[in-house]
Amino acid sequence: MPRFTGNRSIMTQAQQKIPLSEDDPLSSLHVLADILDDKPLEVEYDANVFGTDSEVPIYLNSQDVRELASGTQELNISIIQLWTMYMSGVSNKLGPSDDYGFIDPQSIHESNDFDQINMNLIRSFGRGKKIYFLPYISGRHWQLLVMSMQDNYALWFCSLHRPPPTQLRQAIDCSIPASIMMGGRSIAQEKIPLSEDDPLSSLHLLADILDDKPLEVQYDANVFGHGSEVPIYLNSQDVRELASGTQELNISIIQLWTMYMSGVSNKLGRSDDYGFIDPQSIHESNDFEHINMSLIRSFGRGKKIYFLPYIFGRHWQLLVMSMQDNYALWFCSLHRPPPTQLRQAIDWITFKRIIQNRSTEKFSGIPYVMTLLNCLLSAWYGLPFVSPHNILVSTVNGTGSLIEIVYVLIFIVLAPKKQKAKILGLFTFVLSVFSAVVFVSLFALHGNSRKLFCGFAAAIFSIIMYGSPLSIMRLVIKTKSVEFMPFFLSLFVFLCGTSWFIFGLLGRDPFVAVPNGVGSALGAMQLILYVVYRDNKGDTGKKAPTVEEFMEMGDAKPQQGKQSNANGTQG
Repeated sequence: MPRFTGNRSIMTQAQQKIPLSEDDPLSSLHVLADILDDKPLEVEYDANVFGTDSEVPIYLNSQDVRELASGTQELNISIIQLWTMYMSGVSNKLGPSDDYGFIDPQSIHESNDFDQINMNLIRSFGRGKKIYFLPYISGRHWQLLVMSMQDNYALWFCSLHRPPPTQLRQAIDCSIPASIMMGGRSIAQEKIPLSEDDPLSSLHLLADILDDKPLEVQYDANVFGHGSEVPIYLNSQDVRELASGTQELNISIIQLWTMYMSGVSNKLGRSDDYGFIDPQSIHESNDFEHINMSLIRSFGRGKKIYFLPYIFGRHWQLLVMSMQDNYALWFCSLHRPPPTQLRQAIDWITFKRIIQNRSTEKFSGIPYVMTLLNCLLSAWYGLPFVSPHNILVSTVNGTGSLIEIVYVLIFIVLAPKKQKAKILGLFTFVLSVFSAVVFVSLFALHGNSRKLFCGFAAAIFSIIMYGSPLSIMRLVIKTKSVEFMPFFLSLFVFLCGTSWFIFGLLGRDPFVAVPNGVGSALGAMQLILYVVYRDNKGDTGKKAPTVEEFMEMGDAKPQQGKQSNANGTQG
């Protein structure tokens, strides 16, 4: 059975505003893809850029777009074709053209003719290369065969994790001995098996040319509809990712793909629909303000769908955002969540955009309303006639309530009619619940029973809010890496929870002490995990979590100690 490995897309649940969808993945993108429903689009390009003499067509169809939208296949046949031709040009520029052979995708494109495939392979293998890259298109999905002729090994990559097509395997079994005999070489090793345990070790040796420093690849940027020269870098790690089978595509490809798709959208006349954010604008950037300004400038162009590639630790990450439908998809070659700086930048611009456009579009207002309920209950509990000596609790959460009310009012004023009715209904519900708690505690309960009733209501919401770091702690244990757990967030969760825990103990108030004691304990556990796994931070060799194992951390919010941030989540 052949070994086939491939990237799986990771979709994470974002913190409001542009959530990372798990069940409605960019439904609007399906509508925008209808232009390709009738027949695939043959894309024109300058073949000389890729070091090939013949015009090998690249096809785009609606299924390709829907694969991206559904999150099942983040890259597709068009990309594997483009990548193959591009790498062919790169190998020629590097000089190791005697090492690498790239078989024309068109020669076996959608072909089930055994004899035709066989002859094409014989002609290709007759070129005497060491490594061959052979893309195969099957059922609108890409498959890639990488063969080492000298070491008698092959690797198979398939977007659907399928084995090689029968016709291709038969053709390889027949054509390799034939080409060897024609070249006067021995066929003692018979055919090339599909390796399950030795992933092209020779390719590691061939990558040594890039060990000293990355290679900056030159290309004609105008071909991709891009005005400036944005460098593309290849390094030995990129090649070894391909050789190991862990990552078949890398940062160079995501950069190239983004610029290429930008050109495609312009040729289709869909430039008003798709926005492609320059990879260089956030390349290896941890500067929040720099990323923020780049995003604001890009989002100001008013597109429907944005494609934002992010380069992190030599690996690619891609964020696809539907501004109208308030959804986003996140793809990462290492199955990591979005970088904190990127999340902060997207969070920060949400209300700026709402106010500038005087419309909430389809941003969600639900978290703001629910956070308001938590702050109101906590502020009410801290009032002197409910629980004496807790005026600080009322002050902090009262301030948080005012901030949340401003957010909710912005949504009610600027939201579309349908969403406005929904938010107004939820706002009415929250006020009704709070009013019920107020009236019951004022007129039906007195003394200690009033404190118990209000305290339980506030404490339950506090514990729920404090429970948000559990998912990231589980992720740290699974991956043995603190890459996903910011140190200062863990530290301040611990300090803030501890402060309010001590405040509750000194005041002998279990409704302050217990939930914040839980928060303090969780913060301490996070710090312990940080000490244990701090040396593993950024270790890419650890096994990435699966979709089922992965749940992204929401920012923790101490109920009595911190205000909500601008997105209405806990921060």
